[in-house]
This record gives sequence, structure tokens and C-alpha cells, in this order.
Amino acid sequence: QYYTMMDIGVVAKQLYKKISIQRQQQQQNDEDDMNTLMMNQRQAERLMQMLMAIPLASSQDQLDDSSSYLFQPPQEAMPLDETENDDEAAEDEDESSDDDDDDSSDDDSDDEAAALLTGQDEDDTPSPAAQKKNKDCRFPMQKLSCHRRQWSKAWMAILRLPCLPPHCLKRALQFLPTKVLPVVSRPLLFADFFMAAYTSHDDDPKKSKDEETPSTTNSSNNQSIIPLLALDGLFYLMTEHGLEYPSYYKQLYKIIRPIVFSVKSKTRFFQLLDKSISRNDLLSAHLVAAFCKRLMRCCLQGAPPAGILLAVVLVSNWCR
Repeated sequence: QYYTMMDIGVVAKQLYKKISIQRQQQQQNDEDDMNTLMMNQRQAERLMQMLMAIPLASSQDQLDDSSSYLFQPPQEAMPLDETENDDEAAEDEDESSDDDDDDSSDDDSDDEAAALLTGQDEDDTPSPAAQKKNKDCRFPMQKLSCHRRQWSKAWMAILRLPCLPPHCLKRALQFLPTKVLPVVSRPLLFADFFMAAYTSHDDDPKKSKDEETPSTTNSSNNQSIIPLLALDGLFYLMTEHGLEYPSYYKQLYKIIRPIVFSVKSKTRFFQLLDKSISRNDLLSAHLVAAFCKRLMRCCLQGAPPAGILLAVVLVSNWCR
């Protein structure tokens, strides 16, 4: 799993460089460009499917279990010092290293005091720092932190691909808040991706309905679903990790449209909408009134009866 995630990240980076070179060349043959685009999209889709199919270990004990390996790692071999002094590993473990140092220093003082009382020599028993160093003498594939770091790297390499198909983008937006963000050590690295997806819809009120065709309507509907899906991950980063996003309510107001009453993720959207409005005591009365008016206007524009009842309940709760 560890080396598979590493290879996925490497292939995604190579694909990104390949696409950048192709854009710089600016080929004039449209058919070749279309074939190349479709091939890149299929490759990006397969990379993401492979990454989503990899089961990530939930604890270090699960990695230490001998049944989790197809081939047992060598017992007498020792990893190189370069893997332990990796700068990226140090950055990921900065938050936990301070606490560990404090705990280890306290443990050292307690052990020294106990040794003086019992009359034992300090050389006979190894210090907690030495025990921790011996315990950490594992290969990268045996460390949970390395698995999570490669998991985060592989996802970041795939999400930056410009050839990622829209349906893959939707699956990623549904998969990341539940499977990736709670696991990785630095979830704020995904903030730019969620903010870009949250503002990816087009809000053009000047466009007339006579100019819309079935194809443009379907594409606009698919495009307007992406901000709804991005709201879940963005809300998680704001509430759990302190992400500051001043335009949150401005964009939330824009994505409230009649289509939100008919999408599959409408239940989760209205839950997040209610939490965003009712749990923020700093919102002004005119801003809450604007959301109430926007929601009621969507009900008059063709919302189903069940959606209208839900909107009425939300508005009545906000007005209290």
C-alpha cells in the first residue's frame, strides 16, 4: 500500500508535467488534441480509482500485525538514517514532537529520581528516549505517519491535474471529507482545492432562458452541483481546523438555487446550511433575512412539496 501510494503520486506528477508541456506546444490539430485529452482523462480517472481502493491503516497496531503483509519485512535489517531525518516527516510531526519531548523530559526526571531511591545505575536501564528511538527503527512502510504522508501526497498530486473529469471531481469531493481529511496530519493543505471547487459555479443572472439548450442546461446543472459537494469539506476545515474564509456566506448565498431541492446530496446541504445560519450568533439580522428571502424565492421557482416544507421549517427556525 505504501509503495503503491508513492507510485501513484509519481505518475500523477509525471502526467501533470506532460500536460504542461503539451499546453506550451499549442498543437493546432483539434482531433489530436481531443484524443490526447481523453487519454489523459482516462489515466487520471484510473489513478484516482486506484487510490480510492487502497485501504489505509487506522492504527500503528494494524501495521505491526504480521498478517497485514504479503511478505514479511526483514527482521535484522535496519533502515537508513536518511529516512529518519527526512525534512517532510519532520514537518508533519512538528505538532506531536513538542508534546512528546515534554513527556519524555518528565519521564527522564522521574526515572532518575526513582533510580536514586532504588540505588540502580542509569546505565543498566535505557532511557525512554532510547526506547523510543529503538521503537521507531522501522522501515517507512511500517510507520503509520509515512502511510498518511504518502496518502496526502498522492491525493494532492491527483487533485492538481487539470485533466481530471467532472465525475471524478464529484467523487473526490464526496470521498475527501470522510476518508482523507480526518486522517492526514495537515488537512489544511486541501483548503485551496475546496475553495476553488466552492466558487466554481457561474452566477450570471443576465443570461436569458431562451438561449439555454438541453446540453447547456445539463452542463450548468452538473457545474452547480460541485459547490454543494465542496461545502461539506470546506465546512469541516472551518469548524475543525480553524480555516478562515471571509467569502463563505457570500458564496453560500449564491449556490442556493432551485436545483438544490432535487440533488442527491440535498439532505447534507440543508444540514450544513442550517448549522451555518443558526449556530453563528455574529450574523446580522439583515443577512439572515436575505437567506430567508433567497430560500423562499427558490420555493416559488419550482421546488417540490417536500422541499418547500423543509424550507419553511428552516426559515421559521431562523426567524425565532
